[in-house]
Amino acid sequence: NAMCASIFGFTEQTALDGVPGTDFPVASGVLSEKVLRDVLESGEPRMFPHSRTDADGKTAYYQTTLVPLRKEDEKTDAVLCLSADMTTQKLLEKKLSEQLAFAQKLLKTSPIGVLIAVEGFIRYSNPRARELMDLREEMDVARVYPQLREAAAMLPTLEDTLTDIALKSRDAQGQPHHLRVTYTRTEYEGAPGIICWLVDDTQNKELEKQLVLAKEEAETASRAKSDFLANMSHEIRTPMNGIIGMTHLTLQTELTSRQRDYLTQISTSANTLLRIVNDILDFSKIEAGKLEMEHADFQLEQVLEEVASIADLSAAEKGLELLSRISPDVPPVLEGDALRLSQILLNLVGNAIKFTQSGHVLVSVTQERHEGSKTRLRFSVSDTGIGMTEEFQKRIYDSFTRESNARVHRIEGTGLGMAIVKSLIDKMGGSIEVSSREGEGSEFVITLPFEMADAVPEAQEQAEPEKKADVRGLHLLLAEDNELNADIIRTLLADYGITTDTAQDGRKALELFESHVPGTYAGILMDMMMPNMDGVSATRAIRALARADAKTIPIIAMTAN
Repeated sequence: NAMCASIFGFTEQTALDGVPGTDFPVASGVLSEKVLRDVLESGEPRMFPHSRTDADGKTAYYQTTLVPLRKEDEKTDAVLCLSADMTTQKLLEKKLSEQLAFAQKLLKTSPIGVLIAVEGFIRYSNPRARELMDLREEMDVARVYPQLREAAAMLPTLEDTLTDIALKSRDAQGQPHHLRVTYTRTEYEGAPGIICWLVDDTQNKELEKQLVLAKEEAETASRAKSDFLANMSHEIRTPMNGIIGMTHLTLQTELTSRQRDYLTQISTSANTLLRIVNDILDFSKIEAGKLEMEHADFQLEQVLEEVASIADLSAAEKGLELLSRISPDVPPVLEGDALRLSQILLNLVGNAIKFTQSGHVLVSVTQERHEGSKTRLRFSVSDTGIGMTEEFQKRIYDSFTRESNARVHRIEGTGLGMAIVKSLIDKMGGSIEVSSREGEGSEFVITLPFEMADAVPEAQEQAEPEKKADVRGLHLLLAEDNELNADIIRTLLADYGITTDTAQDGRKALELFESHVPGTYAGILMDMMMPNMDGVSATRAIRALARADAKTIPIIAMTAN
């Protein structure tokens, strides 16, 4: 037929009554006279694969079967030639073979272990799996690890979901490995099983362990640093209180103008040093994440008045006007942390005064947004000072940062103020921006969210005439281990006609209170940090006493923290 003629390269006319390969050319020796006679003589069919390449270089693949035909006397006298085009199948087999070789190469070189388990036995494992689990070729029938046996038992409920389990193994050298095993159901040689991918997680586990240790060490170091700074701040504040207190007492006496000038400068320097200590402690708390915010009602106008009263002296010394302005739509009573708001404004106003030689510093407050019981206020602190360079504005909130050039020489400070301000504002859920040009002043704009509190009752809005309590003749118990501070406190109280008994520690304070008749002491001033028994322990012990006044006597905490 035409298909046969096409495969072997002849036509029906040239081939009829002729011997192939002898009387007419053929494209394959499959149809040679010798082959045909062999089939006739043997009486057995024969199968031959062969191919043919055309002028374009394309190869076609065939399979030809030669079948002997017998007559009734079973004598073979003819051959039937059946040829099939196998090109598509050959190409497919070649592609499958290449893919199989590629897959085998991937499995052999993969850094991920692969194994197949059927009915709890390993039926296949790649080199990486054998390495991680110390398997050998002859162990392909060894039982899998218990976790994988349990996984196999769960297969009926897993459907086709990939599942992860953790697995510990040891390699041939005895080294431990933490494996992360992902597995799913499969079929292998007609039987249901699981295919597992083993990822060596040992380095990650070790890294996690190191990170945990590093984190613990960092937290320990941070705690130690915070404790050190807190203790140092306390230790510094105690003598500083003595200096400030004694200076204050001395300034109440008769002095020459030179002595008064010297003592005033000592007082100013001491208060500056105290502010630096406060900054360092605040910064330490912020770094340690221990700075807590208060939520209480406060009057905004009162906060601004307190800021002004503290900053007024510095402004007056430089001949500056310190102005404040509150927009009428700003709620008068807010809920939040008044102390931290005051700290933020004091830092900004203090800086503005430092960098302003003439003109004014203005604090203004407006309402930016109002929704229900919530309000967002805009605080602006502007000045007519020397301004800032663009470069310094980019790093103004960095810790320990100060502008250092001829314009601002002799400006004191730690360089922590703006870092603390930024941290406080962030913690309060607000934002801060600065705009400044050299020689044209600066403006800091803060936005902060607050809850609006109930308005102050009208009766309380009018300030009543201040009434001074008659404290003369009161007798107090003073618990204070620092003799200098105790002396200052006794002297200050004596000015008001108050007498004291002094205890050097909490245990002595407890003994004095117990040994005196109820009602002897009008109150107790209790230092927090003392040897033998601290203020908190002493307070608990006094409150636990059976006598009635132990429950009611006012105990006032004193601390340099």
